[in-house]
Amino acid sequence: MVTTGITLKVANQELKGQIKSLSETVNEAKKEIYNINNKYRDIEKENSLLKSIILNLENKLKKYNIVIYGVKESVKGPTEDTLSTIEEKLEFQTSLSALGHLSSNSLITT
Repeated sequence: MVTTGITLKVANQELKGQIKSLSETVNEAKKEIYNINNKYRDIEKENSLLKSIILNLENKLKKYNIVIYGVKESVKGPTEDTLSTIEEKLEFQTSLSALGHLSSNSLITT
């Protein structure tokens, strides 16, 4: 009976030790999650700010663009359809063979 009491006491102490260790691990995990959430919020704020800056820059750059009605705006640069519409609207020929040499902000004509 004495050995059973001692065994239970030892087992109880081991369980308390394990519970304390688990509690410490949980607290560390909570701290890490809190830090990750803070970093996420900071990145979210920075991302929002950068999107706003990009939008403002795009709007400023668009201010200097030539608007040709009937030509769809594209980020990719001029396409064959775009160039043919420009030829039609402005009544001049563009060099489709030079299409590979066009930057998104320039148009080479012949």
